[in-house]
Amino acid sequence: MIDPIQCNFSNTPVSPKRPTFRYALVPNLYAEPSVTVITPFYNTGAIFNETARSVLQQSFQQWEWLIINDGSTEKKSVRILNEYRNRDTRIRVIDHSTNRGLSAARNTGFREANTKYVVQLDSDDLLEPTAVEKWFWFLESHPEYSFVKGHSVNFEAKENLWLLGFHNGRAFLDENKANATCMIRKKVHEAVGGYDETIHGGLEDWDFWLRCASFGFWGSTVPEYLDWYRRRADVKGKWPNWHNGSRRADFHAELRRRYSKLWKGGFPRIQIQRHIPTDSIQDELPCENLLSKDKRRILMILPSLTAGCTADFDLNFASKRNSEGFEITIATTLNGDHSRLPEFTKHTPDVFALHRFLKIVDYPRFLRYLMRSRQVDMIMISHSEIGYELLPYLRAHFPNASFIDHTQDGWKNRRYACMSLRHRELLDLNIVSSKYLKNWLVSRGGDPQKIQVGDTKLDPSEWRYDPKGKHRVREKRELEVPILFYSRHISQQRELRISNWRVRLFYLLRPLYSPFYRWSIKHNIAWYFPLVARIKLALLSLR
Repeated sequence: MIDPIQCNFSNTPVSPKRPTFRYALVPNLYAEPSVTVITPFYNTGAIFNETARSVLQQSFQQWEWLIINDGSTEKKSVRILNEYRNRDTRIRVIDHSTNRGLSAARNTGFREANTKYVVQLDSDDLLEPTAVEKWFWFLESHPEYSFVKGHSVNFEAKENLWLLGFHNGRAFLDENKANATCMIRKKVHEAVGGYDETIHGGLEDWDFWLRCASFGFWGSTVPEYLDWYRRRADVKGKWPNWHNGSRRADFHAELRRRYSKLWKGGFPRIQIQRHIPTDSIQDELPCENLLSKDKRRILMILPSLTAGCTADFDLNFASKRNSEGFEITIATTLNGDHSRLPEFTKHTPDVFALHRFLKIVDYPRFLRYLMRSRQVDMIMISHSEIGYELLPYLRAHFPNASFIDHTQDGWKNRRYACMSLRHRELLDLNIVSSKYLKNWLVSRGGDPQKIQVGDTKLDPSEWRYDPKGKHRVREKRELEVPILFYSRHISQQRELRISNWRVRLFYLLRPLYSPFYRWSIKHNIAWYFPLVARIKLALLSLR
């Protein structure tokens, strides 16, 4: 997955630099398809092989792929397409005798689809390995939505990240905010009459989105970069509705005439069906997607992939197990920014931030589905409350798997350590951050034979004291007052505990001197603020 901070547009989903996972159905196992991928093909050329690899390496393998040959005439393109006709029983090539355009090709694919979910993928675009699986489970978990896509990566002739999508709603009345790569319920396509086959100059997908909206259907966006949209330099003459300003204006005017009620307040507002505490948890799996394996597999159930000490340990654990020959699957159970997700995807493509595509009521069966699909050998829980609460459920379904957990000293007043104690009969091993925590657990009934101390493998040389560096920083920043440095991040989970009443009073009065400091700058008496800093230092020294 692309790192939005340090973008590498050459590291596409089919790049050899990407980590691998054995995504293939169990041999000789017949599984009816649960998703159909449709791909219009017209003289695409060799670049189609990259699109094919991105489909074949999907984490969701219970698919059928319909390639609609829309009257291709180039011999090289026809030869490449013929290579896929008998390559896989799940692949079907459907031929149009003449070139009829994208709309007709997609309509043909929808008519021939044997599943209720259809993925649209053009013949030169790419999918992230987990895209289809996340979209499938999103629509399973959110029946109120009709289609879903993710954020897009534009690459090749123009490189950027595209954050707009169906979540922008009424913004589609001004311009098309999403490319065609997404998953759609087949019944929605049938209900609106499909694509308009008279549109040949591009933006037929914009017309389709607004047609769906006029029938009361709309979609949502999984906030991850799940598709790569190839921007070519030679398409201006091919799609005049898009690239020609006057043609685009005329097309927009025609859309406004066709779907006028959308501009008059008729744009659909989807009522999200939120879960309530009394909701029953579904146990039936919508599919199995049973993947074969030639390596041992671990499922890591984590809270989030956010900066912090637990993330350091979890990342090191994933890296170490990966180097030992394990295949790693990661599922996170808390809402968060997941800022370290790109670091984890350097070791495995099989990463799922559950809150991004599931309602919480579907967490149990999705985790069970993951374990069943991947044939997991070991489950590692690290500071995930839901993970602990689901231990009896998961252990009952997978009695032969090994269950371990990881807890750190002092985290949430040892709340997770207490949860580990409460579920000790269901755990095969507990990894703790210190000997002190191990002794604490043993003194409260923990089995010393099942508790091991594991460090975070941090390099202490990175944190060595450098007196010269201290002076360089102070000179560069022109610092003359004492500086207090707190060596650990401060957050809701890990706050600086203040016991002295003087320091408590200081923090209570802090909002009073902050406005004064801004006022002092305005009136050129900012010299007063270092005095306040000295008072703060004096108060802290009284602790």
